[in-house]
Amino acid sequence: MAQADIYRRTLAESLKELLKQETIEKITVDEICEKSEISRRSFYRYFIDKYDVVSWIVDREYCDHLEITKEKSLWDYYPSFLQYLYENREWIRNALPYQGQNSLREHLFRRTFPIISNDFNKDFPSEYWKEFAVRTYFKMALESYEWWLGEKEPIAPEEMAKLTMSVVQPLTENITHSFQKYYMHNKQ
Repeated sequence: MAQADIYRRTLAESLKELLKQETIEKITVDEICEKSEISRRSFYRYFIDKYDVVSWIVDREYCDHLEITKEKSLWDYYPSFLQYLYENREWIRNALPYQGQNSLREHLFRRTFPIISNDFNKDFPSEYWKEFAVRTYFKMALESYEWWLGEKEPIAPEEMAKLTMSVVQPLTENITHSFQKYYMHNKQ
């Protein structure tokens, strides 16, 4: 293994350990360096900031292993994503809520945009509105992950996947029905 990989992995493991006790906003680069016994200078040679470390971890452990194809739906990836979140909930629950620059939330949006937008491929007047729809959907999903992972004893990922799928279909049908009702009422 190359020296750079050893440094990155050591810093990443140190941050994961710290995240089990504290939120990402409260952890400093100095604390990560102290825990990993790696200098600040070396830290900044490999990462932009502490948020970049979190993104690197999720990419190496999950995102980089995805085989994204046009034939697959978001729901094909959903169970494995929930499994990853669940297995890493001790540290992810302290990284996910942060919404500032270089956040895990924004990184996950960029990484999952091609997957989600594949399911949102028609009937948008522009790319702007397509991104708006995907971002709105994504934010709703993130809120559910935070709620789920924040539970004292989260339900199993398989159960969460089934529950989500059982709620999303009637929800979308109700939204469609609501719009139809609105348009029928306003045609007059």
